[in-house]
Amino acid sequence: MSSFIKEVKMKQGKIAVHKGFAIARFDEGANLIAEDAEEILAFIKETFDGPFCWLSDRINSYSIDPTILLSMIKELPNLKAIAQTTYGNSMKDSTKIAQVYLPGDLPYKSFEELEEAIEWIEEQLASFE
Repeated sequence: MSSFIKEVKMKQGKIAVHKGFAIARFDEGANLIAEDAEEILAFIKETFDGPFCWLSDRINSYSIDPTILLSMIKELPNLKAIAQTTYGNSMKDSTKIAQVYLPGDLPYKSFEELEEAIEWIEEQLASFE
């Protein structure tokens, strides 16, 4: 497993930074809006200058407007893959909606176990070394 670097508190959650990827855990009931996206984008841009991947560990139920998600992705040319972990059927259903808005050439995969998601992310990163 990749080494943990730091964890940063955001307005509506936390982002754990590892070498080459971030694991986001947003608060229960959070509704991520454009202001949150700006905070996250600024953090990502100052943290990752090379290829990186994003992992949403959806231990809590939260929402983000898919158009905001797509807008964020367009501003991150060094984003190489997105993974997420989901726990429970209702969470899985809501994440399928977001997948429709992702660019077709951006690798995306959903997992039920965090360790499996991290392994997949590390495989994705290895192809850019």
